[in-house]
Amino acid sequence: MMWRALVVAGAVVLLLALGAGAWMIGRGPAVPAAVRGSDIDAAPAPTSHITATLFFGDAGGRGLVARRVDVPLGASVADQGEAILLAALGTPPPGTTRVVPVGTRVRAFYLDGAGTGFVDLSGEVRTKHTGGSFAEALTVAAVVNAVTSNLRSVARVRVLVEGKEVETLAGHLDLAGAFLPDLSLVVGRATP
Repeated sequence: MMWRALVVAGAVVLLLALGAGAWMIGRGPAVPAAVRGSDIDAAPAPTSHITATLFFGDAGGRGLVARRVDVPLGASVADQGEAILLAALGTPPPGTTRVVPVGTRVRAFYLDGAGTGFVDLSGEVRTKHTGGSFAEALTVAAVVNAVTSNLRSVARVRVLVEGKEVETLAGHLDLAGAFLPDLSLVVGRATP
């Protein structure tokens, strides 16, 4: 008799344990979703970007070469223009050279609503420029082409230095007025 009571009690305990286990599984994880290991180990979400055509110096010094570069997506046309310029003034891709002096910063990029983009560069674009009419033309064309090739709403570009209109960068190219795109200085096709 005692034996039978122990078997029945053991069966009841076993059934209770199985029921409790099923109930725990059914209610979900004990760890909050915000700190699950799978979320901690997950890769960061990719940042939206565009593929922009930027212009750098040809390694042989013959002109500009176009390169396709991923640029972060801007929230507005002005933000996109600034992102394009930041990439254009950054480290040039392999096989190309810098045509904008090292240390030149983008102070601002804005639009007038009539198709003119204003590129405001720091003073290093003048003080660190190597000089020469061809080098000056390459600098301006690289900046102008980068903006106009990638932003449909920009037809021409005004170049400012430290927020002001200047006559020239290094004594050769007249910066009065706006510049249209000039692809005549491009000596190669766009490559990735």
